[in-house]
Amino acid sequence: MRMVPSKRNSTFSASPISSIDKSSRLTTRLGALIEGQLPQGVRLRLDLDEYEMSSRGAAGFGVLLNEFVSNSIKHAFPDGRTGEISVVARAQDDGSYVVTLADDGIGFGADAPENLGMKVLRGAVMGLGAETVDLTSTDGVRLVVTIPPDAA
Repeated sequence: MRMVPSKRNSTFSASPISSIDKSSRLTTRLGALIEGQLPQGVRLRLDLDEYEMSSRGAAGFGVLLNEFVSNSIKHAFPDGRTGEISVVARAQDDGSYVVTLADDGIGFGADAPENLGMKVLRGAVMGLGAETVDLTSTDGVRLVVTIPPDAA
């Protein structure tokens, strides 16, 4: 299952959905997620390498993206704060896929919250069989997940 937009780099803002490449399931789902929910002044940037994965891997990848972007929309940009949510994914020579999810919002301080959203994120990461997980909250939130080739 191909999980990327035909355009490698895409930026979405609170503008009409017609600017989104509807041939990709990923872009269509993210477009549906952001339409009407993305706060004014907050952009969503997608920069994804092409990568093929099983339908099970694709489902886990979709949950991971959906949960991170949803959490960023809900919590990262209070009181009209502007910024960017980015999804960058790179296919590696060894067959793995390194996914970096980030926002430049307010972050969550020294400790990651143990709320339902974080539990869903951790569950999605575990379901993908991720080898490396790095979660930081400096100048926003940044989550880096390496999906091994046999998990996807």
